[in-house]
Amino acid sequence: MSGRKASEVNGLLRNGEKTRKGSMESLDSSLRDANNALAAARKKYGELSELSKNIRSKASKEARQTFPNAVSDVEAEITELRASLDSDSLSDLGFEKCEETRAKILRDYSSTDSRAEAVRQAIQRRIKNGKQWYCDKEYADAREVTNDYKQLGKRVDNLRNDYSAVSRAANQYLSKVGRTIDRLHELASRLNELDDQAKRTREVQSIFESIDSKLAEKFLAKEYETLRENVKNSLKSITDYIFYDSGYYRGILSEITDFETKLQKKHAEFLEIKSSVKADIDSLNKRLENKVYSVPEDEFRKGEPRKMNLMDFLSQYAKGRYNVGNNNISEINDLMKSIKGLYNEERFDEAKEKIGKAVGLINEASSYAALTHGNKMKTIQTALDIRETMVDLGYYVRTSANKDSDDGFCIECRIGDEIINFDKVTVTDDGKPVIDINHKEDTKGTCAKSWPSITSKLAEKGLFFEDIKKDGVSIFKHDTKAQSQISTTESTSHY
Repeated sequence: MSGRKASEVNGLLRNGEKTRKGSMESLDSSLRDANNALAAARKKYGELSELSKNIRSKASKEARQTFPNAVSDVEAEITELRASLDSDSLSDLGFEKCEETRAKILRDYSSTDSRAEAVRQAIQRRIKNGKQWYCDKEYADAREVTNDYKQLGKRVDNLRNDYSAVSRAANQYLSKVGRTIDRLHELASRLNELDDQAKRTREVQSIFESIDSKLAEKFLAKEYETLRENVKNSLKSITDYIFYDSGYYRGILSEITDFETKLQKKHAEFLEIKSSVKADIDSLNKRLENKVYSVPEDEFRKGEPRKMNLMDFLSQYAKGRYNVGNNNISEINDLMKSIKGLYNEERFDEAKEKIGKAVGLINEASSYAALTHGNKMKTIQTALDIRETMVDLGYYVRTSANKDSDDGFCIECRIGDEIINFDKVTVTDDGKPVIDINHKEDTKGTCAKSWPSITSKLAEKGLFFEDIKKDGVSIFKHDTKAQSQISTTESTSHY
């Protein structure tokens, strides 16, 4: 007999089902987060929008006559801020586009599911007809279905990032609306102040002293010193009568209030960028701290699997550039520390620049973590399949994790004086299983006898071997002297 068996086809389909399940769970989670963020933003917007209607927006006639420039600036800013309170901005955050993409992905999943089901039905027909050994076409179809599931999984990863961007944008919009309301309150208070100042035209000194000197020296130090000298000189040289009749009094008050308006605007801009940077830092910290990656080993045990955050998962399971102290993990940690330092030093433009770099690194790390998680799951499943196969064949089996997690598992098998050690059972980044084998034959030379039954059993679990060689010669030609190599279609193995 020749050709692919039905069990091989089913093995491929099971791998595709696992890929699909993991992708859909992560997609549902990201969709819920985005929906919750948008719902919270819309609810809070409605509350704040109603609140804004009761905030004062016009100055008194007396204040308008005394401080025309300051009143004009305040009222103009109020008008601009009221116009910016537009709930339709929430519809421009990209959620609809994400939903369109999600709908297309779900359609493609449905199509792929239908193709998978068609393959299963074809296999059932062959089994009923006693032709379960002749499934080459079904095997090819199943491989194509499995590859399509993998590609859909990559599209889901990209869509998860897009949903996260929607959540961040909704939170940023909500933060902006809150800052706008706060600013409207400040401006309304400013109008009240202008009314009061217009009534107390003799209180130049007290008005000047109401300026927050720390903020003035921080944002407008040179202009503040100039204003201080002007107020001092005005109070020394001008009597109350000259103030009222010459208009000079209104001039010095206007100079003070214009300065206050400018200072408040500078401070508001400072607070806005500070709030924006803080929101970005909080968003990055949440991505780094949220425990979204299950412990792969726990997925094969009873009970709820433990969860790990991104950095802990990469530190324990990823390799190469994502090891602790090396390259990307170290770079992300250093970058976050630098960003927090820049934030504390109020160097927000530099912090923003590094935040953009951090987002790129974390996106890359998240994608790699998702790939690694899938490969670790496949490694464990491969080890379990080998262990079960060898136990079924009568071997005493002991399984242990290799010291280097990248080398996966070591499976020691013994029967009589024959020892077969699967020294390395792992899966590479491209999803290809790698198996290193050390076979110590018994005195009768069991290599050619043992492996046909072993490879047949392993094939039933989706591990397929084309040939087993020693020194480049098939063991089925009874060469038992040197180190051997197993050449496979689904894995690379040496012994």
